[in-house]
Amino acid sequence: MQIWGLWSGGSRKCYEISVLGLTSDKTSLWVDVPYITSTFLLPGPLGSFTVGILMEIYGRKKIVQLAYLPLLLGWAIISQADSVMTLCIGRLMTGFALGMEPAAIVYASEVMLPPSHRSIVLTFISPAFYSGMALTYFVGYFLAWQQEAICMSALGALSFLLVFAIPESPSWLLSKNKIKETTRSLQWLTNDSINVDEELANLKGADVCKLEETHKTKESFFQSTMDTGAWKPLLIIMLFIFCQQFSGYKILVFYTVSFYESFGTEIDSYLSSIIFAVITVFSSLLLAIVINLVNRKTLMMVSGAGVCVLCSITAAHLYFFRNEENRPVFWLPIVCIWINVVFSTFGLNTLTWIMAGELFPRKVRGTMVGLVWAGGFFLMFISVKIYPALASIIQVYGVLTMFSIVAFISIICSIYILPETRGKTLSEIEVLWLPKKNRH
Repeated sequence: MQIWGLWSGGSRKCYEISVLGLTSDKTSLWVDVPYITSTFLLPGPLGSFTVGILMEIYGRKKIVQLAYLPLLLGWAIISQADSVMTLCIGRLMTGFALGMEPAAIVYASEVMLPPSHRSIVLTFISPAFYSGMALTYFVGYFLAWQQEAICMSALGALSFLLVFAIPESPSWLLSKNKIKETTRSLQWLTNDSINVDEELANLKGADVCKLEETHKTKESFFQSTMDTGAWKPLLIIMLFIFCQQFSGYKILVFYTVSFYESFGTEIDSYLSSIIFAVITVFSSLLLAIVINLVNRKTLMMVSGAGVCVLCSITAAHLYFFRNEENRPVFWLPIVCIWINVVFSTFGLNTLTWIMAGELFPRKVRGTMVGLVWAGGFFLMFISVKIYPALASIIQVYGVLTMFSIVAFISIICSIYILPETRGKTLSEIEVLWLPKKNRH
């Protein structure tokens, strides 16, 4: 599933290059590139909402496979684009496909049966995405953007074919009462040393199933979504997504060069983006090592504290030396931003999406994860769009102060709101949302 990131992560910069290649007035167009490139976020919510519904009806595997089609077609259109309009159509298609990524997250969370494996696989979503960004920069150095887009489209076609080899999610099959198919899926996913019958029993979640069996009437889907097991984790995750988007990480990614210029440092846009990608990849890999050793709440609190302190230091430095051309310790803001990326990756930017794959009950997991991603795309678009206006009104140090405040809010939420899921199976997590009197 992580191949998704390897050819979607770098699309933003490839689009900037291709837009500049299709116009003679590169200087004037460059001003609009941040706006044009971010249009791929617009169809994202629609893709996320659509995929959430389709997953519940047709299964996880089929929708994972379906999602590759608009992505490979979008890259194919980009490779043949002879106008900015055609290029935008290709970007809209790839943006819609990127919005369908919840299918891969839900599938990965359900087929990784040991909780330790599930956490590690979900953790690799971020490094895969930013590895794709770094890879695209590297390939773009040697190939024309049209050739690069052809390579991405071919990789999409290969990914589409590879999905035929994997089984359907056993959790989804079980929710449709397809016991034989569930058993076959478990046999494919587990090795011979694991008792499939035991795994099937664990998958059913004895406590949850017993409670469900006491209900003689079948719940409608609307009733299921109104259950505390659906809306309570939704509110928790959306709160952390708000903190994620407005604590600055995504804004830093989109406006890296602008931030460096405010620090009084000019750095090549390629180099700045590669630095971001490399730091994020290595931070994510380190997180994959420690994620099963440290509680989720602890990681999230450390992440929020690190972002809060580093943004505060950077804001203070810019404020107190705002009128000096040659600031003392000129490298301090840059180093703080780089370290900030590490702390963001260790919690707010990565664990939030892991929680999206863990917290929801099986019967509404697909739809709710899709809804979470739709909300995430919407908040990302808002945060990216309002940054220039905020920076002009309250200056960059004011924006960094806002990042610090939001990060502090995430610490409080981690202490009092975030449930601990380390080492728990999906069935055990589902029990957390039941009334205490029904927990066995």
